[in-house]
Amino acid sequence: MTIQLSGPFDVLTDCHLWIASYSTAHDAGEEYHSEDLAISLFGQQDLTRWRRFRPVEKKLQFLVSRMVVGMVLEKEFGPIGSTFTLDSDSRGRPKIVTATGEEFCRISLAHSGTVIAVVVSRSAFSVGVDVEVDQPLHIDALRKVAVSQAEMRWLGCLGEKSAALVVWVVKEAVWKSLGGPEEVTAAEIVVECQANGFISYILHPSFASVGIQLATFSSRGFLLPSSAGLTTEVSLPAGISLLGCVAQYVPH
Repeated sequence: MTIQLSGPFDVLTDCHLWIASYSTAHDAGEEYHSEDLAISLFGQQDLTRWRRFRPVEKKLQFLVSRMVVGMVLEKEFGPIGSTFTLDSDSRGRPKIVTATGEEFCRISLAHSGTVIAVVVSRSAFSVGVDVEVDQPLHIDALRKVAVSQAEMRWLGCLGEKSAALVVWVVKEAVWKSLGGPEEVTAAEIVVECQANGFISYILHPSFASVGIQLATFSSRGFLLPSSAGLTTEVSLPAGISLLGCVAQYVPH
């Protein structure tokens, strides 16, 4: 297996974004979903989740994402980073814990295809990240589960494919930064594009007192709506185009 890691990219205060892409030989996959390797990489919550996955590709994706996090932690924190463990809480939210079980820093990760995005924050505020590689998006399905009428008008003006990706990654990153609350759906996080080109959002009334900072990123060559207000360009191997968003929870 080959893993290429790019970063860190400064996206928000005390937040570093890392992007990894991986490839594996067709006949070498079984090595990377072995029980022994999973046990060596995962905490108990993640090991339980990994064992429940059935598609081989999903198990590989999950396993590689944890390998990438290990690489990121060593680059972020030096030798002590190898002593940390990535685990999940009871709701599946990732966390970095020390050998004594204390949470050390904030983290969020996302994957799409063979691309993995990891955000590490040294602040006390939770973060969320989402990433999507350039691929066909099922607009009809997105309309039904996540898009408001106002957002649909925006999609129609800017070209549905690229704008739909902007809408989706912002919603997902914001939702993750809130901790993935069960009472809030993607449809209740409304994405807006202001006249100056910056993306904003309207949260569910339950979170009226919450502030969230947004930073979007893309790779060179991705076809973007002109008013998307994207800020950070990330470097990747040739042929990979992606769009993503980082959100950081900041209580008022």
